Amino acid sequence: YYECKENPQTTSYTRVPPEKLEEIFNSDPNFTKKRPLTISTMEPNMETELFENRTNLQILDEYYFTNTPTVLPLDIGNKSVDLTSNQNWTVASKEVEILEDYIDFGACSRSLPTQPQIIHVINRTKGRVTCVWGGTLSIASNSDNDSSDRIFSVSPPIADLDPGTVCTFRVFFKPKYMNQFYGSTLEAFVYYKTMRNFRLVTDKTIIPPWCLTTQVTGHTFENGSDEFLPQVTLQSKRIIFPSCHVGNPVYQTFKLTNTGETSLRWKLVFSENETENQKKRKDPEAPFCCIPTKGTLQRGEFQLIVFRFLPQKPIAYKQVIKCILNNSPSNAMPLLLKGLGSEPSFELTGNSALYFPPTCVGSTSLRKYRIKNTSRIKMDFQISIPERYLGLIDISPTKGSLKGNDFLDLTCTFMPKKKKKKKKKK
Repeated sequence: YYECKENPQTTSYTRVPPEKLEEIFNSDPNFTKKRPLTISTMEPNMETELFENRTNLQILDEYYFTNTPTVLPLDIGNKSVDLTSNQNWTVASKEVEILEDYIDFGACSRSLPTQPQIIHVINRTKGRVTCVWGGTLSIASNSDNDSSDRIFSVSPPIADLDPGTVCTFRVFFKPKYMNQFYGSTLEAFVYYKTMRNFRLVTDKTIIPPWCLTTQVTGHTFENGSDEFLPQVTLQSKRIIFPSCHVGNPVYQTFKLTNTGETSLRWKLVFSENETENQKKRKDPEAPFCCIPTKGTLQRGEFQLIVFRFLPQKPIAYKQVIKCILNNSPSNAMPLLLKGLGSEPSFELTGNSALYFPPTCVGSTSLRKYRIKNTSRIKMDFQISIPERYLGLIDISPTKGSLKGNDFLDLTCTFMPKKKKKKKKKK
C-alpha cells in the first residue's frame, strides 16, 4: 500500500495473485532482496527503512485514500465503455472497489416489496478474487445470523470475479416499522481465490483480504406525514484547523450526536448546488472536505466525522457549510470551517549581516545571532559554512527546528589564524 500511494504509476504487488508471486520467487530466488514484498522476506536494513517511511504516512491519509471513491469519467450504464480498461480509471485506483459509496432507497413501505438497488464491485487485480458479503450491520435489526431478518441484505452473498471484470450485486431493503429512518453499513470481504485453502499459498505470498464498505439508507414515512423534529448536538459550531504547509493536509474530528428519541438522517452540504456539491465532495484538491458526508443516526447514537483541510495557496481559508437534518432545509445547522495555509519564512537579525570586533590571532570572539521563524508552522533549518571559512568561523547549532513564531539564538565564533586587514572599497 505504501508503494501504491507514494508512487501510483507503479504496479503494486497486491495486484498480483499469490500463485504468480510464487512463480516469480521460484524463477528468481534473489528477487526479494532486490525488491522486498513482505516482512518475512526482508533483509533487516530493508525492514527498518520501510517502517521508517511507513511512519511518515498519517493514518488519516490512509483513511481518506481507502474511503475516497474513484470518479468515472464515463457513465457506467454505457455498455460500450470498457470498464476493465485502465484508461477509464484514475491512476491511483484501488485493487478492488465498490463503485457506489452511498445508496438511498428513498420512501418505502413495509407492506410492499421494494425495488432492489444495484451496486458494482470491480476487480482490477491480475488474479481471480472472491467477494463475500458479511453480516450487514443493520441499525434497526438485532439479528445478524439470518439474512431474512435483516433490514438490508445483498444477493448473491458470495461471487467470484475474474481479472479486470465488474460484478453486479443487488441490495434489498425490508423495513419492519413505519415512520422510521433506516441506515446500515454493508461490508464485503474480497480475497484471492487461491487463498481459500492454506495449502495453496505459502507464508511469504499471503495477501490480506480487502474490506469494502458502502452505506445504505431508506425510510418508511408516507407522503404528507409529519417527520419527527430532530434533536442533535454538535461538538462545536466552528472547526478551526491548525496552520499547515501548502499541499500538506491536516485533520480534525467532529462529533455529531442524536439526543432525541427518534432516528434521524443527516447530510453535510458544501454548496447549494447539488451537482457542484458532489464535485467538491470528491475533489481531491478541495480545501475542505469530510468523510462521511451523510448517514443515519438512531436514538442516542453519535457519528464521528473526519474533516480535512488541504490548502493550495498560502492564504486564509473560510467556508460555511450546512448540516441538514431529515432532508429539510428548515432544519439546517451552519458550521464554520477556518484554516490557514502557510509556507516557511524566517528573519535574521542585523539585516542578515554579523560583524565581529577586531580579534587577536589565536583568540576568539563570540557573538549571538538570532534566527526567528515568522510563519505559523514548524520549520527545520540547516546552516552550511563555505569550505574556505572552515576553521575560521564556527556556528552552533548548525541545524535544528523552530516552532511557529519561535526564535533561537545562534552562537557564532570568530577564530582568526593570521593577521589580515580589511580591504577598503574604492
